Amino acid sequence: GIDLVAEISNAAPYKNEPILYTVRLFARKNLANIQMQKIQIDDAIVEVNGEPKVYDKVVDGVRFDVVEFSYWITPLKVGSLKIPSAVVEGGIPVKTRRGSIFDQDFDPFGMIQGFHQLKPFALQTEEVTLEIKPPVADMPFWIPAKSLKIEEVLDDSSSFQVGEPFSRSFKMVAEGVQSSQLPSLESLLEDSHFKIYADKPELADEVKGSILKSSRKETYTFIPQKSGEITLPEISIAWWDVVRGEKRYVSIPARKLQILPSSTKTPVSLIEEKVEVASEIAPVVSQQRDPLLYGIIIALVVLLVFAALFAVRLQKKISRLTEPKEEQKPVLKKKSLPFIVKKASSPKAKKDKKEKLPDLNPT
Repeated sequence: GIDLVAEISNAAPYKNEPILYTVRLFARKNLANIQMQKIQIDDAIVEVNGEPKVYDKVVDGVRFDVVEFSYWITPLKVGSLKIPSAVVEGGIPVKTRRGSIFDQDFDPFGMIQGFHQLKPFALQTEEVTLEIKPPVADMPFWIPAKSLKIEEVLDDSSSFQVGEPFSRSFKMVAEGVQSSQLPSLESLLEDSHFKIYADKPELADEVKGSILKSSRKETYTFIPQKSGEITLPEISIAWWDVVRGEKRYVSIPARKLQILPSSTKTPVSLIEEKVEVASEIAPVVSQQRDPLLYGIIIALVVLLVFAALFAVRLQKKISRLTEPKEEQKPVLKKKSLPFIVKKASSPKAKKDKKEKLPDLNPT
């Protein structure tokens, strides 16, 4: 036979308190293609608790094959909350006659599969009604849990200085609630003595049997703004113990820190220190660099002298070439006059002078 059973971990949870809803299929015969229809509940969060489990179980001396489905259901409102019937479907392998290829219902694939076919089935559970209890008033954070712990990680051996960052880490570990329900501590850490920066929290959830365990780790960077003795205030979180039915607290005790002044010097002190250092090392530097400095000066003087001489020679050459010739007076009647006049008035000579002038331009 086949049987379907549903059970809940708590019929009267508080608002926001997750409960475990488990559906088990018991069968004494082989089954195939087993699946459960999706559960939808108004005013509640439904989350699958891992993959379905398959195992054997002996009940009253009879061995059963068990297929188990489980879900976490978190109610979001106070009052009656109805969990609808769970529906599980599948197939039962049955033998078929060998048959003949001339029969109308002959199944050649059945021969390949060992002469079996699947007979479909569907089972459903009864509806379950929960009575959701309201949260307790005057609690900043509503945490309905079976247990809650908190611890801090801070290196007390390190020194603390103004402007020098240090880290504080906090880890909350709870049972009976999910990590998303654990509160952030950022609003509880505000302090005018520090600049505080939060890292992304690390969340984790784990299920052992029917127990839900969760954790939330937060890391903050603190930068002191003032020196002196500063007290980090106590961190206290109220939570509701669903086992005892009472309000309880977890806390991190207050601690005192001695903040040293900043090691960064003021501009005036930095200038004084630089002057002192410069006066101490100046003789050494000058002694080491004197030969090199003299060599550079001598090289520059030599280059300047050569440049000046070159400029003078170039200027003289340009002056000679650009200075016009004195015109010969025609009244002079020397024997060499025809030769001089002929040379001076030669068109070719004038043309040569005009063409050579641009070539001598130092630019």
